[in-house]
Amino acid sequence: MNDYQSLNWTQRVRNLIGNDLSSLPSFLEISSTLKVNPKRLRRLLNEEGLTYSELKLQATPGHSHLSFIPTRHLSGRDRL
Repeated sequence: MNDYQSLNWTQRVRNLIGNDLSSLPSFLEISSTLKVNPKRLRRLLNEEGLTYSELKLQATPGHSHLSFIPTRHLSGRDRL
């Protein structure tokens, strides 16, 4: 197994998104590059606790993926 295959799906997508938001790939482009059906990739990311939208948000300046907590993991009273 090569290094790329050892990455989880979130890391793979995050690597493809990169830091250059001027050329942000679409979800279909990402799934095509990863050779994964878009529905399956959405499910795989969901199983890891994130969505593509959340990963894009993390890539924007001022957002750190280290401090990001997906809201669906918070209880109702913890949500804003």
